[in-house]
Amino acid sequence: MSHFTLTVISENQNDIDKMMEPFKEYDGELWLKPYLKFKSYSEENKNVYENQTRKMVKLIDGSLYDIYDQICFKEVSQEEYEKAENRGESTRRNNKSFYVKDLNRIGAIEIEVPYKELYATFEEYMKDRFSSEWNEEQQDYGYWHNPQGYYDYWSIGGRWRRILPASQGSVGETSWEYTMDKEAFDDSEREGYYDSTQLKYFNNSIDNRQYQRSIRFWEVHVEKSPIQKGEDASYFFDMYKPEYYIRRYKTKENYAKINSEFYTYAMLLPDGQWYQPGNMGWFGWSDDSDEAYDKYREFFKKTILEYKEKFPDYYITVLDCHI
Repeated sequence: MSHFTLTVISENQNDIDKMMEPFKEYDGELWLKPYLKFKSYSEENKNVYENQTRKMVKLIDGSLYDIYDQICFKEVSQEEYEKAENRGESTRRNNKSFYVKDLNRIGAIEIEVPYKELYATFEEYMKDRFSSEWNEEQQDYGYWHNPQGYYDYWSIGGRWRRILPASQGSVGETSWEYTMDKEAFDDSEREGYYDSTQLKYFNNSIDNRQYQRSIRFWEVHVEKSPIQKGEDASYFFDMYKPEYYIRRYKTKENYAKINSEFYTYAMLLPDGQWYQPGNMGWFGWSDDSDEAYDKYREFFKKTILEYKEKFPDYYITVLDCHI
């Protein structure tokens, strides 16, 4: 799972629900049907059946078994089991019983068997491997999905409450996942920051507090400066290595500047177009390249200023999206 930020520019604040509909991840909702596509397992498995093989165990009498079938394993002591584990051998355990794979014991060998030899027809192959995925409506094996399903739920503000710089605006709710994070609820230093406002009140000012925090983060995480007394060591922990920050941001000052400007991972515009630099994966990891990231940031800033000039009464809102 991941959380990410989304900027929505809308003509009216109450347009957001409708604008977000086409991008909901499918979880059985009937109202999503207009946005869904059927993903057929038959199409992608035709080549597998025709040209690929499956590793099997062949006994002396010619019979074939799955490579993980119990017949391939012999029962051993726990000590023998642990030694086999350390050697990287195939093992299994069941309650207090321990097993190690031993084909020599039964005079068997592992071979590659074409799927066409295992199943007389493609239909038999599909029925055996994907019977639970049969879709009656499509008369095919597969599933419905939303190819533009970018989130499963969202809230205004959430984890990123009050990051939108403006002279006035409104504030949403904090995310329930962050109830243990004091800072997520501390608005004492966030005057001038909101979750939603009209574009005429938006200003792209630098967040000075975030600028100084970013400088310090770089000094500790990238430059390996010692943590000072009174600093929270957890703030400097990050899954990205120092080399990542140097490659992407080049300098400490550039990192601090970029990190203290208003920016969200994705953007949704009034015409229904969704923009983001990559694909969001688990734990906030995205596959965006440095080039895509830089281009998107420029597009993001440029687009907001253009809408502010042309449509000053439109709304800009920050959402916390989960996927």
